[in-house]
Amino acid sequence: MVGYMMTWRWLLLVLLAPGCGEKEYTVDELCAGEGPVEMTLGPGTGDGFTPFVEGEEVDIAIAPQGGYGIEVRASTLGLLTNRRVQVTVSSYWGDETTGTFLWGAQPLYCMEDGAGLMWGVVVPFDPELFPTVEDLAVLDGERVTLELVAVDEEGDQAVGQVEVIVRVQE
Repeated sequence: MVGYMMTWRWLLLVLLAPGCGEKEYTVDELCAGEGPVEMTLGPGTGDGFTPFVEGEEVDIAIAPQGGYGIEVRASTLGLLTNRRVQVTVSSYWGDETTGTFLWGAQPLYCMEDGAGLMWGVVVPFDPELFPTVEDLAVLDGERVTLELVAVDEEGDQAVGQVEVIVRVQE
């Protein structure tokens, strides 16, 4: 009986060991959309990316679609890369939606580590609610949630959200 209990405990320890059953993915597999689906938002330049820190202060900029917004990059796993993904961006102030925009097809590039990276996306503030910088002043110093939703050709969807503190420069 003691031998049986020791064998059972050993088997249980092996099955519950950290990392047990976690698959390691190659760069090619990750670029092909394999692995867990996730997304992180952040700033960057060139091919660089640094995740936003919750509560980080960010500046509002003029958005290419008109109005104002916050420029973001998205680092993904689990989506097909080197293709276009359908992107929708939104901003929220408390329970209020402060802007939503369908970017449409956006390139998602495969990086050396297998992560997908997209840039040139601006999370908007609705130009009807905030037509001028003066109107945006109400958001200065406020916590706003930025959200980006990307859907690849296979229908896999990644969502990235982060809460930042908005800074309005007049």
